[in-house]
Amino acid sequence: MTFSVGRFFPVCLVIVGCQGGAAPRARRIVAHRLLDCEPENHEVVLTALGDFPAPRVKRADLKSTDEIDLPLDLRGIEASTWPPGFSGVGYAEPPGDVDFTMWSTTSACRAVEGEVVPPSQGGQAMTAFDDGGGVLIAGLDPLPGGAVSDAAFALVWDARTGAKLSPSSLGTHRVSWATATPFGKGALVAGGLDRKFFPLRYLDSALIFRDGAFQELPISIGDARAQHGAVVLASGATLLVGGEDERGVVDTLVSIAPTDTAPYGAADFFRLGSLTRARKLPTVLRLSNDEILVAGGVDGDGNYVPTLEWFAKDGGHCPHAACSSDPPALAGLTEVAFVALAGGGVLAVGGLLGRAGALASGVFWIDNDGTLEKLPSLTSEQRGTKRLRLVAAADGAPWLWNGEAWHRFDPWQSAFVTPDGAPDDGPEDDLPSPLAVDTGLFVWLSRGGIEEGTRRATLRGFRHGVRGPYTQDPDFLLADPRHLAPSHPPRPEGELWTDLAGLHLSPSAGVVITDATYGNVVISGETPGSSLPTVALGEWTIGDASAPCPWSFLGTSFTVTRSGRTVLVKVDDRAPTSCAGPEGRVSIGLRGLGPETVTVKRLAVERR
Repeated sequence: MTFSVGRFFPVCLVIVGCQGGAAPRARRIVAHRLLDCEPENHEVVLTALGDFPAPRVKRADLKSTDEIDLPLDLRGIEASTWPPGFSGVGYAEPPGDVDFTMWSTTSACRAVEGEVVPPSQGGQAMTAFDDGGGVLIAGLDPLPGGAVSDAAFALVWDARTGAKLSPSSLGTHRVSWATATPFGKGALVAGGLDRKFFPLRYLDSALIFRDGAFQELPISIGDARAQHGAVVLASGATLLVGGEDERGVVDTLVSIAPTDTAPYGAADFFRLGSLTRARKLPTVLRLSNDEILVAGGVDGDGNYVPTLEWFAKDGGHCPHAACSSDPPALAGLTEVAFVALAGGGVLAVGGLLGRAGALASGVFWIDNDGTLEKLPSLTSEQRGTKRLRLVAAADGAPWLWNGEAWHRFDPWQSAFVTPDGAPDDGPEDDLPSPLAVDTGLFVWLSRGGIEEGTRRATLRGFRHGVRGPYTQDPDFLLADPRHLAPSHPPRPEGELWTDLAGLHLSPSAGVVITDATYGNVVISGETPGSSLPTVALGEWTIGDASAPCPWSFLGTSFTVTRSGRTVLVKVDDRAPTSCAGPEGRVSIGLRGLGPETVTVKRLAVERR
């Protein structure tokens, strides 16, 4: 394979190899740099990503065009400079070339050159799409007396090459306070309002970005709305939640699914739930179990809505007995920040208290069933004095921007910590929250470094990790369970905790390997007693008596081998049993199996 550095210093490495006796063929690895983040180091460590039994690592020089020996069927590349300081990750299905951008791992980088976003008072819609390959910014709310035509602004940015792509406009469409979500391989810009008209015109349409262009004509979404929430369902459809129209705040939901033929999207209003508390500007989250949580927002009288509401995986009515909750701990708070946690539940942080707007520093873990646990509060340094923002990140450890500095949540300490490396700026209070492009990269709009008073903004970002679907984690040190996300706040002798003996799981608790997915795989573990945990392959469970593949015996070790849909389960040295497993790539997790707490002292995962 060839390696090259592009945009701006093209360097190609060529991978050359044979597959199945075929003639050698080549793929290129193309590394790109950002203008204000240029590695001085020329040596780079490359790790081939794919379903390989062991990591495939090579060193190369950024200035070389040498051939290197890596598997031709790799799905991606992790790259880091030596000495450390810059990293990148990129994916491509064979036989395509692999492009990725090198980012500083200690400070923020400008993603695009120049002052790219016109003056605004917020109102931009932002999303990552194409599995993190691109970022779309669409529309904005012009300044009073400003150019209304600025609301037709659009920016499409290639996250793999760092290039700004066309189009740079929504054409004749002006939108403020719309939502943007991934939509198939493209993106959906839904709803919003047009400030050219008085009274304001609320939009009952959505624009589809597909194959590098916005499709004409817009599709209908039924009910007009702006300042609503949106989330991508497990099915790939986008769910629009709440918002406001010319009559006031609305309580309805709309589902919009991608289609293969024009107009490439269709709205559905049937079999969906509705909000108990109508609201605009809500936070809408897809939980680890794919159900939907709606939190926060503002009602028709301008009051903050503290009610939490749950919906089914398809946006239908809540499947639980209690579908809404008003936790006393959140009563009286406004502007609380929420983010979904990888292992289960939601993190709620900060806010303002009472009419005086006193700064609130509380941190809460809200389980998928609505149970709320108070965690250690933010310190005064962590809280800061401005609006708090949360963004999901690798290892189930979200980042917090307090308007002045970044901090990171450690789910195993149940507290925020100061990271070793972090950006020194973030979004202003009126600009959108940071956006996770992939689990190791987030971007934001910032006016920092731009001429004061112009209210223009640019796109900045920070890569803090390279974990992804093909990450290699051969063995897990369970006394130090990084790369595992807990389902509940860990506490010694509680539902789950770790110590030198290993990982302890009660029947109601579990962990999931963060960020990675698996095809053919061997999972093995040891327990000091005769009890075993359940092993989850996505939503498919091994071990429980009611599971498709229960443990046939008790023992002190287990091995689960998955090959296609065939799963072999072995306990100790007994003969394995076979059962039919799930299709496709899956996540891997462990959960306690009653009636007593299970201790796992070793866990190994080998891709095949």
